[in-house]
Amino acid sequence: MQNELVENLEEKTILLVDDDPFSVSSVNRVLKTLGMSNVEKAENGQLALEILERRNVDVLLTDIQMPTMNGLELIRQIRCGHSLAPQGLPVVIFTAFSTDQTLRSALELDVNGFLSKPVKPLHGIQKIIQALIEKEQRLRAVDDYALVNTDLEELLSGLSSDEIGKNTSVKADEQQVELYRLKPNMRLTRNVIHQNGGLLLSAGFLLQ
Repeated sequence: MQNELVENLEEKTILLVDDDPFSVSSVNRVLKTLGMSNVEKAENGQLALEILERRNVDVLLTDIQMPTMNGLELIRQIRCGHSLAPQGLPVVIFTAFSTDQTLRSALELDVNGFLSKPVKPLHGIQKIIQALIEKEQRLRAVDDYALVNTDLEELLSGLSSDEIGKNTSVKADEQQVELYRLKPNMRLTRNVIHQNGGLLLSAGFLLQ
């Protein structure tokens, strides 16, 4: 099935939702390297819903932070059946902004994958194929999705001042690491911490 999806990727229609022109251009280039040229674009969730009223899409790629309607609310609208798109539309979130609270909401909305900006071609194709394979996933009751908190201001308001500080800056004595430099069989000598302050991997972890 996966081989068939790879062969037919160029036939799939992608809805790319982000208000950052540079990010849109970057992700669009990645999609083109995969042979995917049927790409619809929207600057926010509301415009994305309007596109879904007139166009069938196979995969939704969306950022989280956007004006008018954020990515989480867009997904909730789809999962609750408030759009013409299938409720189980495969969704991949790509973003440079994430907290435990936003990730929890995304998981409660049954997203199919996450990508960090900038999107790498290999990771992009893996997540898109995974999302397509999971197209027939079993959804939960609409009421469950309706209860998911998608208000970014409210989600962030629960953070302490220390946590908010971690989300906006990196301590001067912390060494920044590009994830692509991490290789299999490396053992970490220190914690790997995301720029938002969240712990990604603990010291002593053996990479697979």
